[in-house]
Amino acid sequence: MRKRMKTMLPRAVCAAAALLMLLTAGCGAKGPYTVIDASSMTETKDVSARTVEGECLVYTEKGDVFRAEDYKVRETLTGVITDPPKRTVMDAAKQAGEWLDAGERVMIIYIDGLGWQAFERAVGDGALPNLEKLSSEMCASVYPTITPVNYAAMVTGRPPAENGVTKRGIHAIGCDTVFTYAASLGLASYVSEGDIQILALPDAEMELSPDLNGSGTGDDEIFGCAMEHMSSCDLLFVHFHSVDDASHEYSPVSEEARDALVTVDGWCGELMSAWDGRVIITSDHGQHVQDGTGDAAYADRKGTHGDFAVSDILVPYLTR
Repeated sequence: MRKRMKTMLPRAVCAAAALLMLLTAGCGAKGPYTVIDASSMTETKDVSARTVEGECLVYTEKGDVFRAEDYKVRETLTGVITDPPKRTVMDAAKQAGEWLDAGERVMIIYIDGLGWQAFERAVGDGALPNLEKLSSEMCASVYPTITPVNYAAMVTGRPPAENGVTKRGIHAIGCDTVFTYAASLGLASYVSEGDIQILALPDAEMELSPDLNGSGTGDDEIFGCAMEHMSSCDLLFVHFHSVDDASHEYSPVSEEARDALVTVDGWCGELMSAWDGRVIITSDHGQHVQDGTGDAAYADRKGTHGDFAVSDILVPYLTR
């Protein structure tokens, strides 16, 4: 029997709105999560008198994300993660830039909709033989936990308040990206994307891949384009969509979502075998079933995301 990965969730994920702060259900490194009324911590009046003790990751209503120690609340918050992961999705751009600086080629694989909990379950079951070979860390998304907002954070290394992508419908990024940085070094970038251009990335060559063969997903075309162009670029960015699509249509704990992830794992294995440089694999958000749980008993309910919740905001960050 394969040994299951050890769970190391942050102690508390708190979503602050008006008078309420939520600690989402789960199993944390310092004890189980619970749901609490935290009006004593975050109040509409006199929030400056409140302090979040210990190390935390602070999410402001304006879209800033920053780390703090014994944070004294001075503004309206979206939420706080205490005992947070060491990484956020913004690290993808930062780490890729450091590797490009060192003369290494970099491939970023972005598996849309893959939460940490789904990843951990699949690895524990032995379903991801390629991804499990990589160094893995828990990672925090930015908020809201939706694709364009985290996509922009992933390629800029900056939070929504700085990069300008704070909601759906914004396509122009308001700052430089990792592709801009690669171009400044004289390096070529290629983006293998689905059938819709989610963000404008003028410093990279981008190819959109619809489902040409009627397989039900464009991911096989995305994989094919990435394989075809990897020899001609120094920074390769590959965005797979099928895990997110299956989680929405069926459930994040459904067999269909698991099958999609297993297939993507196979494509990742082939991409990594053919790539002679560094690799980062991460995601933008996870999903929860629409009744608000992640329990397999609700596998017949469709998935959704966008909340400040463990299932949505914690994702894997893998490197080679």
